[in-house]
Amino acid sequence: MSHIEDLAKAKKYAFSLLKIRPRSEKEIRSRLSGKNYSDSICDSVLEHLKNGRYVDDLGFAKLLIEKGLGPNTKSKEAIAKDMLDHGLDEGTIEKAFEKENVNDRANAKRLVNDRLDGMKGVPVMKVKARLYALLLRNGFEAELAEEIINDIQ
Repeated sequence: MSHIEDLAKAKKYAFSLLKIRPRSEKEIRSRLSGKNYSDSICDSVLEHLKNGRYVDDLGFAKLLIEKGLGPNTKSKEAIAKDMLDHGLDEGTIEKAFEKENVNDRANAKRLVNDRLDGMKGVPVMKVKARLYALLLRNGFEAELAEEIINDIQ
């Protein structure tokens, strides 16, 4: 196959990946490399995607923050881990957090308050145990989880 044909196939593949969900540059590069495309093809595809604003690591990081602060709120550390898992670098992660206000205490309280409504009639000790476990699963520190749980009446 010619270079031009490979480039066209690689772009088509990259766009098919982006139809599923947004991705980082590293994820795209990794998937293209996994299909045995050369580094020059990967570079060309990524340049095309960045120029067309189809791939934007900072924008992707902001989306991951929004997702992490959604209904199943996570701690700042858990959101940062998700970002690293998606191939974002430390600098991009720092920039994204600079522009977003992520307060673990407020987010943990909001998560607990949102879940408390659905636990009416459940014994208090069981509610506390469930919410404590939820906070830990979502990446909040044990000390913070204890403080918030102890405020439940």
